[in-house]
Amino acid sequence: MHVCARAVVATLLVVANLFATRPAHADDGVIDPAARKDRNAYRGRLGEDHVDEPFLWIPRVIFFPFYLVAEFVIRRPIYALAEWTDRSRFVPRLMRVLHPVPDFQWSPSFNVDFGVAAWVGAHLVLRNLFVRHNDLQSSIALGINVLDFDARDEWRRGPLSVGIRQHAGRRNQAFYGLGPDSPNVQTNFALTQWDAGVYGAVDAGKHVRVELSEAFRRELLGPGLVSPSIESVFETQALPGYEDANLATIALSLRVDTRSTSDQPSGVRIVASGRHARDVLVPDRSFLAGQVDAQAAVEVSRPGRVISLRFYGADTLPTGSEPVPFAELAQLGGLNHLGFYWGRFRGEAAVMAELRYRYPIAYDGDAQLVLSAGNAFARDFHDFDVGRLTASFAVGLRTRKAGVLPIDLLVGLGTTRFDQSFAVDSVRLFVGTDLGL
Repeated sequence: MHVCARAVVATLLVVANLFATRPAHADDGVIDPAARKDRNAYRGRLGEDHVDEPFLWIPRVIFFPFYLVAEFVIRRPIYALAEWTDRSRFVPRLMRVLHPVPDFQWSPSFNVDFGVAAWVGAHLVLRNLFVRHNDLQSSIALGINVLDFDARDEWRRGPLSVGIRQHAGRRNQAFYGLGPDSPNVQTNFALTQWDAGVYGAVDAGKHVRVELSEAFRRELLGPGLVSPSIESVFETQALPGYEDANLATIALSLRVDTRSTSDQPSGVRIVASGRHARDVLVPDRSFLAGQVDAQAAVEVSRPGRVISLRFYGADTLPTGSEPVPFAELAQLGGLNHLGFYWGRFRGEAAVMAELRYRYPIAYDGDAQLVLSAGNAFARDFHDFDVGRLTASFAVGLRTRKAGVLPIDLLVGLGTTRFDQSFAVDSVRLFVGTDLGL
């Protein structure tokens, strides 16, 4: 165990070194490509005339044999790609294709979460479609065991907005168990959802939005679309709320964002929501659900060196004699706890804290390091204990927002709980678009 732990720590140090802050050209990630004179800046190296570089990489090869693979298989191709996108002005040219006129925009999206799901899709925005201030947004995702379609039409009049939305889809979902003691054994179930609703919103300037909505949602549960299916490991009749649901819901949400533009490096963003739902066919099934996602970021060193802190919490409370529907329980994983797959942690409540550091390595891209801790617990967190938290470490690249969805390339490691012997419990490689900050 001690040898394994040392090997894991050494590997993490090498991976972190791949994206370490460079000793030269502190602003080379944000200057115009035409102004760059030193091609080594793309590779995180000193100038060609710097004779001491062998004294840096020779000890690395001796003490870290993995360095050869990390340098020539991982790092140099990444920086070669960054150099090519900069000098070819790939992103500005892409923007002219994706956003050719002011009232039309489309964005391709994709997800490759190795071992869980893969899909491709597109997001379409049509502004002033029927009348002025009427916006239609729709998106579709199609892939391996995934089919989703969303549409939203909104009409704005000053600070007031009203609209309709609908969603239909079927996808495979991962399930490992309930609560903080769930084992790392993946099963799968299929979730089919259809929902439609209306909403009204008030915007207080550019920074605050309050929204009230009513909707109906139908949820159907079934055997997993890939093996092993959930019923091969768990007694589904014994899982709380594992039944089809027909829910009438009313929800209130608040969004506060102090940033003037989405790519501003510093700011605070808070998204909070509360929802009450009742099953129209099972009167004793009703519940409350709430979640808070708060993030604060600050540019600690100019240009573009940003540290952000994030807190995510979700809780559910049954208000009838029946438990909360299975698909409505709180979850962690994916972009909420990067070292684990989405659905790895599921329970009546969930909590996660995250520390993220990013910095520019190209004109249109950042490197990022992410640490987080979290787990799922019982209602009201009455079984919460710091020792029951798990940790995640992720390192990767992200394109900087320029009017299109940012793209993430991430390698994440998830660990066992703090009160258990240290071990890597999950390894996750993710390539996809990101809707977050």
